[in-house]
Amino acid sequence: MISPAEYRTIKNAISDRLMPPWDTRLGGAVGIHGRTHDAENPREQNDLAGVNWTEGCIALDNADIDEIYAVVSLGTPVTILP
Repeated sequence: MISPAEYRTIKNAISDRLMPPWDTRLGGAVGIHGRTHDAENPREQNDLAGVNWTEGCIALDNADIDEIYAVVSLGTPVTILP
């Protein structure tokens, strides 16, 4: 799926505890985030029910994001399971 050069770049980034490239065929840019909030459109959250608006990210309620942010340090390893 990826070239030898891309493999080496990814391997080196992981070894150096850096972010690997997000633009390979393996994918990337997976985030853990809350929902956008528009105070002028309180129905917005309900309007997204049943819609895949995350584009592959892990989406949580904003209150859950706040809780995680309060107890987890930047760089904490995260395992995402199906």
